[in-house]
This record gives sequence, structure tokens and C-alpha cells, in this order.
Amino acid sequence: MLLVRRTLCLAAIGVATVSCSNPTSPRIPVATVLVQTDTLLGALVPAGSVTRLQFTAPISVDNAGRASITWVDCATTVEAPNGAAWETVWSPVCALASPSGLEIPAGETREVAVRVDAAVAGPAGPVWGRQTISGTYRFTAGLQYDGVGGRIPMIASNTFTLTVE
Repeated sequence: MLLVRRTLCLAAIGVATVSCSNPTSPRIPVATVLVQTDTLLGALVPAGSVTRLQFTAPISVDNAGRASITWVDCATTVEAPNGAAWETVWSPVCALASPSGLEIPAGETREVAVRVDAAVAGPAGPVWGRQTISGTYRFTAGLQYDGVGGRIPMIASNTFTLTVE
């Protein structure tokens, strides 16, 4: 009887574990996202009643997988450390109909220049979601397999230091 209970209990745990997993969740691409310099220089640009932070990051994406992936422009973010976690401090504003990507064939590397333009003061967007600007950050890139929809997997880059003129 004890063996039957133990078997039923293990079977129930197995069913619960399988039913809680999501077989339709997107596969994470086998890729590396690299900010090609340790330090990026940003500029504060006054524009009427708004002050904007602007900088460009040279990023390389290495697709080490066996299928093409797409860099999704509108899924790129800048993150800052917040304790043991990372929080988004910038993401672009994108139109639904805007073109959204760069194909990276299997086994190849592509370079992308990501331009960050964020309001740090005044009524405009997208906003820089942090009081301080200079500090340590990372990019996350939305990379997905071609022809696959749904939630876009995010791959984090190495960290970089942002300074302002």
C-alpha cells in the first residue's frame, strides 16, 4: 500500500511539473550580444523645454545557432543594476508598422549601432528611467528565430560604463 501511495504521489508531481511548463514558449537563441567598447560617451542636448540624453552603442551579435535569427529593433532595452536584479531604464518608442529587424544567418555575426535618445528633463519620451546618468549598464536585445511569433526572447549584453560630457 505504501508503494502504491508513493507511486501515485510521484506520478502526480510529474503531471503537475509537465502541466506547469509551457511547451509553446519561445526557444532562446544561441547568441552572444557584445557592446564593443567598455565606455560609451553620452551627450545632454537641450531641445526647447526638454533635455535629451543621446548616445550610440556599437553592438555585435554572434549567432552561434543552426538557424537564422532576427534582431528586433523595438525589443532593445538599456538596463541598470538594482541590487541583485536589473531594471529597464530605456526602451525605444516604436510604431506598430515600423520595420523591425535585421536577419542574422546561422553561424554569422552582425554589427548594429543602437542609438539611444531619451528625455532626462521635460515633457517628452521615451524617458531615461533613472535620476543619475553616468554608471554601469547593459543592453538587452530581442532576438527571435525567423517565422516564430509570440514573446520575444531577450539576450543580455556585457556591461558598459556610460559617462556624460
